[in-house]
Amino acid sequence: MSFHSFIHALPHWLDRQVTSGRLYLAIAVALLLQLAMMPLDQHLHAVSGGLGKPSLVFGSSTGELRQHLQAFGADGRSTLARLYIIDLFFPSALAVVAIQAGWLAFRRVLPGLALLLVGIAVSFDLLDLLEKVLSFSILARYPQIETGVLACTVAITTVKLICLAAIYTGLLASLVSWLITRNKEYAGISNRR
Repeated sequence: MSFHSFIHALPHWLDRQVTSGRLYLAIAVALLLQLAMMPLDQHLHAVSGGLGKPSLVFGSSTGELRQHLQAFGADGRSTLARLYIIDLFFPSALAVVAIQAGWLAFRRVLPGLALLLVGIAVSFDLLDLLEKVLSFSILARYPQIETGVLACTVAITTVKLICLAAIYTGLLASLVSWLITRNKEYAGISNRR
């Protein structure tokens, strides 16, 4: 299948896959995963003096990432590894939420925007997966960390976080679109009475 054929078939495939029920299920899964990460995140903050996951630090350098990992100590790095195991699934759940919400909100009125939001969500998920693979490699080899692996991880984190900001913007726009549509539908029902 050529890229052009794929792009042409994608909207039809999404129309069959995207439903409000799947959106609600994806939201529930994302929330449950977020709740499951909270105790580990709190422990990580406690053992590191307030540092959070390096995967949420925008624009850091390789030196800062190295210092971050050192500040965690052995307990913090072990906690970070367990946290990242759960966090392997959260970005996928969030990406599915973004795909479902963006497609439901914009597929008819702004199909180009809907496809863009799908692309951003998939990119975010793939970048996060690559970042986690590199992070597991770094944690497994600590303190013998190659500077190139650190640099690649930091670069991927930065691009991933830009995609994440775009996802949250898309989700907010989807919610606003949904509220406007619901309000118009409600006004139409009231006017017919």
